[in-house]
Amino acid sequence: MAAKTLNIEIADRLVKVCESIPKGKSYQIKHSFMFQTPENAVADGAVLAPDILAAELRGRLKEHGLTDVKSAVFTITSGKVASREVMLPPIKENHIRNAVATNAADYFPIDLSSYHITYNLLERTEKGEEAGCRVLVYAAPLALLEGYFKMADKANLSVKAIDFSGNSQYQALRALRSADVTMYVNVDCTSSFVTFLQNGKLLMQRSFTFGGDEMILGYMNAAGKTGVEYVEALHECSEEPASFFSRNVMDDAEVSENLNRLVGSIIRAGDYFNSNHWDVQVGRVVLLGPCSRLVGLRDLVANGT
Repeated sequence: MAAKTLNIEIADRLVKVCESIPKGKSYQIKHSFMFQTPENAVADGAVLAPDILAAELRGRLKEHGLTDVKSAVFTITSGKVASREVMLPPIKENHIRNAVATNAADYFPIDLSSYHITYNLLERTEKGEEAGCRVLVYAAPLALLEGYFKMADKANLSVKAIDFSGNSQYQALRALRSADVTMYVNVDCTSSFVTFLQNGKLLMQRSFTFGGDEMILGYMNAAGKTGVEYVEALHECSEEPASFFSRNVMDDAEVSENLNRLVGSIIRAGDYFNSNHWDVQVGRVVLLGPCSRLVGLRDLVANGT
């Protein structure tokens, strides 16, 4: 039987879990769910209360019949993880790791003894003046990683790998080939991450500190909901406009006001890409993530872009 793996992304507001199994050269998602992150357990991707978070995770896995799956891949969503795209000479792939390690101090002006350095080969060009290896290098604080190992141990899970959300999204989206430059916007609760792709090639990634939170919290305040009802409020804010507005909690103007900074950030990210890539321009925008279906968001982004 194919080995099952839990894929877990832990963010400030939500924990997202899916069960996957190998299928050929890819993976098949068998089961997925999300739940509200315990209060004060996570801050900017750092696990502050591993005991509390592990207990909540164990309970949710039991609820969904996944206690038999022990192998886990964690994805980190955090502004503490630094990344930089670099160009290396056209060296063999097994030499890239040493080249990255040798030049890491030039990429990141930080105390590298406190960071784990890793990389992802984006593109290799063998001939011509532009021959070389296009590599995306990451620097993650060791203290940040240790929190995940502690939490996994208390949840009786074995850490198979720890990835950065930007790379996870790129790996998932690269197979969706399109001749147009596509701007994939992962709209989370307290932040959003934008990936620009063309025919599977990564052109640029950006992040900003606005997500669906303002809309969801504004709705909760107007509806008199408590903090533990966050996920319920997210689902209600993601219903069809007719169902949402039938509650008479918020009107069109209030929705627009609550989404204003999120939409503005998405528009500015697209404008920044277009101004720095004179040869190609964004052809379409795809919204994804837990807050991608907030009422009014799609139309506001369409009108603004």
